[in-house]
Amino acid sequence: MDRKLIVYFLRFMPIFEQQQEQLNRQRAESQEAGMESKEGREEKEAQEMGAKERMEKTVVEVKNTKQRMQNIMVNISQVLAAVRAIRAKLGLNQAGDVPAVQRDEATLAELKQKLSELMSQIGDLKLALKAEELARLRQADPNMNEQEMDKQANQSVDRILAELGYSADQG
Repeated sequence: MDRKLIVYFLRFMPIFEQQQEQLNRQRAESQEAGMESKEGREEKEAQEMGAKERMEKTVVEVKNTKQRMQNIMVNISQVLAAVRAIRAKLGLNQAGDVPAVQRDEATLAELKQKLSELMSQIGDLKLALKAEELARLRQADPNMNEQEMDKQANQSVDRILAELGYSADQG
């Protein structure tokens, strides 16, 4: 009976993996199409927002991207463990790539790139937010010296970032 089961798995496992790979590819393609249209809408909305709102949105996106990366890394380890267990049970060679893991690793690389871009945006937004805060301070008290304005603007930006749950050490 065990021999028949092994033969069955050896015969149909590649077909199953191909079907899984095709299904995952279709899901990824539909997600990409949805993400592209969503990104277009987000860019239009971002142009209409002020620096604080853009910062808030970017911080949330950073957190979501980091969470997705963590989930993918957990998924990779679970898939590899399951594949090792199945291969060990069937007495198969442990070498060989797993298509699902390769896709997850590619997605992880894309997310790392996106995270890098978001961190760059946060730096730019911090500067824009500081400029807005300096303008507000100049208008409120034209007699305040530049060093004090700069200090207050930095404190205000740091406070806003803290309210958003973002700290400089997250980058």
